[in-house]
Amino acid sequence: MTKREEAPTGEVLKQGSTADTGACTEAVLPLVSLLLPSFNEEEHIAECLDALMQQDYPAENIEVLVADGASDDATAEIVRRFMSGNGCIHLYENPGRNTSVGRNICLSHARGSVIVDYSAHAVARRDLVSTLVGRLLDAPEEVAAVGCSNLPPDSDSLVRKCIGAVMSSFFGGAASFDQSLVLKKETSVNSIAFCAYRRRVLDEIGGFDPDFWVGQDNELNVRVRKAGYEILYTPETFVHLHKRRTTGGFFVQMYRYGVARRSIIRKHPDCFKLKYVMPAVLVLLTVAVLLAGIMFSTWIVPAICAAVYAIASWISSLTVTRAPLTVLVSPFFFFVQHCAYGLGLLTGASWGGRQRGLAGRARRSPGGE
Repeated sequence: MTKREEAPTGEVLKQGSTADTGACTEAVLPLVSLLLPSFNEEEHIAECLDALMQQDYPAENIEVLVADGASDDATAEIVRRFMSGNGCIHLYENPGRNTSVGRNICLSHARGSVIVDYSAHAVARRDLVSTLVGRLLDAPEEVAAVGCSNLPPDSDSLVRKCIGAVMSSFFGGAASFDQSLVLKKETSVNSIAFCAYRRRVLDEIGGFDPDFWVGQDNELNVRVRKAGYEILYTPETFVHLHKRRTTGGFFVQMYRYGVARRSIIRKHPDCFKLKYVMPAVLVLLTVAVLLAGIMFSTWIVPAICAAVYAIASWISSLTVTRAPLTVLVSPFFFFVQHCAYGLGLLTGASWGGRQRGLAGRARRSPGGE
């Protein structure tokens, strides 16, 4: 067998068609399990599952495991409708609504040797599974996972497109957390979303930490790297991810990301990087500049700072989009992101309680991680 035909240790294999399987075309392919926690996702869950059922990877080698957090909308009903025609979809209960616990519930029932950490408001490209699995099997054994970018759908609203641009750019989300990176070349990264993992690695490090109601995928990837493994980013595929629909929802999301980052640093102080605290520094500088303007009755310095900030925002957004209106209003969304994330990092002193409270409020408003 060639290297790509060799299964990772403990892999469950099934026979798959060699025709039209995208980047992964061997006669023997691994069973792939997609973990999908959900709560009140009726707006997107059907589109999400339909895209997974249309993958160019052999259908008999895919299973989708949904852990629903007692949704009070039609999410579970929609999943059951898909289950009636697709034996590869499975539904489990996650009454505590803890996303980490939901992922672990799915993981405990997963039969695959490749595990994909997925989202209920994501829409996969047809080659997603085949590309991630193909790159994972091609990679050396020290590569534990392969992930990709997430981008807002073309049909999304201006607010969602602006949020997507902010989170994917070097001045916005990518400067504070790595989950939304958009790169041109395949490279090793600290963390990335929508990863396909070698199952044996997740078993080795103990799965997702239930203390992390928010940021659990980032914390998991910290432990993956501390165990001596690498995480690979591939630009060959991506998913469309529906972002928050409102500015207020985006603020809450970024605030809890800041709280999660503080929790990760507390648990893994050796993973600290200066870029993680830059949004918090921006918040403090903003307050200082405003106070200086009031005390000295001058707005020259604040105006200069605002102009520099706007220019940096426009340059950053232009690296990920050329939509004129999105670029024009991007400074506002960058400021929301930086302030919310920075405040979360500065004030997130209570690890478990703060994360649980914020996660609960955010989960009641679906539409983006």
